[in-house]
Amino acid sequence: MGENRSWKQRWCSIDAASDPSQYVRLMDITRSGRDDDPSSYRFFGLLDARAGDRVLDVGCGLGGAVRAVAPRVGATGQVVGVDKSATMIAEARRRAEGLALPVKYRQGDAHHLPFDDDTFDACFSAATFTLIDRPEQALADMIRVSRPGGQILISATDFGSWIFDATDQELTRKIMRFVCDHETNGSIARRLRRLFVDSGLDDVHMILRGSGYTDYTYIHEVWLRPWLEDAQTAGVVTAAEAMAWLRDLEERDRAGVFLLAGLDFTVVGRKP
Repeated sequence: MGENRSWKQRWCSIDAASDPSQYVRLMDITRSGRDDDPSSYRFFGLLDARAGDRVLDVGCGLGGAVRAVAPRVGATGQVVGVDKSATMIAEARRRAEGLALPVKYRQGDAHHLPFDDDTFDACFSAATFTLIDRPEQALADMIRVSRPGGQILISATDFGSWIFDATDQELTRKIMRFVCDHETNGSIARRLRRLFVDSGLDDVHMILRGSGYTDYTYIHEVWLRPWLEDAQTAGVVTAAEAMAWLRDLEERDRAGVFLLAGLDFTVVGRKP
């Protein structure tokens, strides 16, 4: 992506990119073309969305989760997606055209949601908290726009838990430390439960799931390539080190044994 900013900064300023549509393509790669399919969202079984409810997705991206939830709230409810990127909102609206679903998309900042207090029966956010500047403020605003008794659900990957089957484990650790400290909010997933408790939410509980990835091309395109470009720019690794690390993973991929594994956290609570 070639811009002298961190990975998370670029994802938080998509509209300023030279080619914003590239992020649409990357989002489609991430969801494997199944962004409207409830089965592609592992937290959906925990989401309390029923007929007539108003539900908010914070950081909705292309709006797939919004469209996937919509049948659960029915014609008397509404699912709203908010995203900072005008590019994402425009594409989400385009994809919802003609579907006759109770959905709405609005551009807005997760830190200052464009809704009145006590508006939604449930608010959820997936992956966004690994990117945004002030997760605590974003959580506080999700609580603000939720009705008393409303559910708050946040799902995030713990990048600090990511392990690769790689030959040079010290180099792997150096790269992933950079990723956690600079490219992402690397430890936010493990902090979510504490943030929920400190925010005064009721009935807080956490679900921890492991994920394994064997598709190197997908991992490289969405994450590894930009991370390593930034690590080189920051002087964390040399070009030779980055090339050697990727070559090792590519060789494992050709042999059919590439493996990345990590933990995903979903934390749920209710507004008092």
